[in-house]
Amino acid sequence: METVELLQAKVNSLDVATLDQVEARLQSVLGKVNEIAKHKATVEDADTQSKVHQLYALVQEWSPLASTLPEVVQRLVAVRQLHEQAMQFGQLLTHLDTTQQMIANSLKDNVTLLTQVQKAMKENLAAVEDNFASINSRVQKLAK
Repeated sequence: METVELLQAKVNSLDVATLDQVEARLQSVLGKVNEIAKHKATVEDADTQSKVHQLYALVQEWSPLASTLPEVVQRLVAVRQLHEQAMQFGQLLTHLDTTQQMIANSLKDNVTLLTQVQKAMKENLAAVEDNFASINSRVQKLAK
């Protein structure tokens, strides 16, 4: 008996009036879904428009700077080249300073050596003069 009642309930649910009510409800739900979709599209469009306006404002803000960008790049390249030349000049000055110090040290050593040579020459000259004087005195003794 329960099966018969169950089948009867299912047949009653297939009744035209019931089906009309279900269709009306589905139409109502479909209308609400369409409204939600339209509202969602409107919100998405507004969000997209907002982003577009923000991007446009950003482009307008940077537009004057964009025209000067090539000049800035050229200046940076020139500054880089100048910096490289300054580095080379600095290295050259360092090398020159080192060479100058080496020459100064060499000159000091040469002055010291020259002083020693002059002293030795004076001593040798004195010895040679003494030897000549001695030889002269011997020659004069022999000549007498």
